[in-house]
Amino acid sequence: MSDWSTINGERTVAGSLYVPAYGTWVADVALALIADITGRVTLTVGNLSLVGSVVRAGTYAGSRTYRLVGGAGGWRQDMPSRSYVRSAGVPASMVLGDIATECGETIADAPSTILGTSFVRLAGMASRTLASLAPRWYVDTQGVTRVGSRPSSPIRSEFVPTNRNGGAGVVEVATEDPAAWMPGRTFSSPLLSSSLLTVSASRFSWRLNGRARVDVVTS
Repeated sequence: MSDWSTINGERTVAGSLYVPAYGTWVADVALALIADITGRVTLTVGNLSLVGSVVRAGTYAGSRTYRLVGGAGGWRQDMPSRSYVRSAGVPASMVLGDIATECGETIADAPSTILGTSFVRLAGMASRTLASLAPRWYVDTQGVTRVGSRPSSPIRSEFVPTNRNGGAGVVEVATEDPAAWMPGRTFSSPLLSSSLLTVSASRFSWRLNGRARVDVVTS
């Protein structure tokens, strides 16, 4: 467990990670050492590796805690308005590519939908423009913003369901393969009544010398 999770190679003593179907993953982690980590980071949780950024940090009682988000953290930024005029039509990919560059993010699979010969990007949080032009988006493990739904495939590695809250749609699983439990993946088990379940969100939590926990929200 001591090396189960790290930030840029520094061991964490506790943490939680939430990976939604759409949007940005968020993690809150604590280090035993008062390390000064800023900017882009790589968070590891078991065999899962995610590229993100530090958006907040603090020190208390000899421990340094961090709030991390996927990508560069730029979708949280307030952006100015911007006008577009193009006789051939303004594609959504142009608007999204510009705002991604301006806020420091990388975007892939942006739609080429024509928004008209003129378009005004309203001032406000960058993610609002993104969501208005591409409602289904997420930040992948490499820190790249993807437009569309997450890929779906069956989970092949071994796991054991250790608890289930049917009302909340949450299954707790014991697994040595956290990387497999991303939104969009599907799974089944003789211990569960449903024949096939789809991961809609994943919550990971852990403590030093304690038990790591993976809670899967299903759809």
